[in-house]
Amino acid sequence: MCVLFPLMIIFRQQGWWVLLGVCVVANYYVLIYRATIGNIRLDLMIRAKKLQHCMLDEGADQLVRDVTSDERPIHRKFALFLRPFALDRAVFSGSREQAGQLDHWSLESRLALGFRRSTIMISFSPVKESMHKVWGEKFASSAMCNTTVYDREFDKFKGMLLYDRPGQYQASMSEWFPTFRRLAHEAQVVFCLPIDASTDDQFSATLEELVYLSDQLSEKCVFIMPPDQDVWMWRPTGGGVWESSSVKLSEMWESAVKKLTVRGLTLPHFKDSEYGVNMFTMCDGVVRLVRVSPSQLSSPNDYLRRLGFGHTSSE
Repeated sequence: MCVLFPLMIIFRQQGWWVLLGVCVVANYYVLIYRATIGNIRLDLMIRAKKLQHCMLDEGADQLVRDVTSDERPIHRKFALFLRPFALDRAVFSGSREQAGQLDHWSLESRLALGFRRSTIMISFSPVKESMHKVWGEKFASSAMCNTTVYDREFDKFKGMLLYDRPGQYQASMSEWFPTFRRLAHEAQVVFCLPIDASTDDQFSATLEELVYLSDQLSEKCVFIMPPDQDVWMWRPTGGGVWESSSVKLSEMWESAVKKLTVRGLTLPHFKDSEYGVNMFTMCDGVVRLVRVSPSQLSSPNDYLRRLGFGHTSSE
């Protein structure tokens, strides 16, 4: 196009209509070819990412089998990431509303990027074949996404189409808590997103995990306080009906503070960081806090060292 368009202008000025027509036709086919190649490339990239997700889940399954079996030694270091199921890839580490500070990657995508090779990050998954497994593929083929890898605004879609995430392990309700306890004790570090996504006064599974960690393993817990934002998530409304709704993250945080206080765990009140996340540890009544930008979330050795942890990942 960089060649054809100037030629079209020259041919138009000179009145060379035949050559102008040839350039117009050639430009049309170049655009079609470019879009076709772009769509094929995007489809292959999404399929490769989907395969990577399957491999991560297989690694998580094997790790859980090793952890829960007394006969199998644990050879790999790993980190555990805890968050409500309803907030899968729904929370961001940078405000999407502030001009010049846009972040199109979810918080757990940023975290997962930093844990590779000798260290694996895992989380729990509610359903094995859940929407997030094929969501990028579905979105790419829908009318909502009219983009290819060559479009100027493709970066806005990369976080949705080609997202990274932790390896996920599906646990039944009967085995969830015993599995969680074993994983928490064996993990090098446990990342906690302490927010309450429930719609009533029930004490959610995420909050149960936090109470156990505060009693038994507070020295290895890293709490994450993202910037305030409108969080869109699917939640049950009764009668088996699910609907998407928007809730302020600060409201869910304060709900967790209230419920955890009743159970003897004092969580700091929400303080908006506007951009980046506040990470903190709470051990023996001492709170250690560091500010981490979205890009720094992919370098765990840096912020974990500032929080007092040793070398945890292999970047």
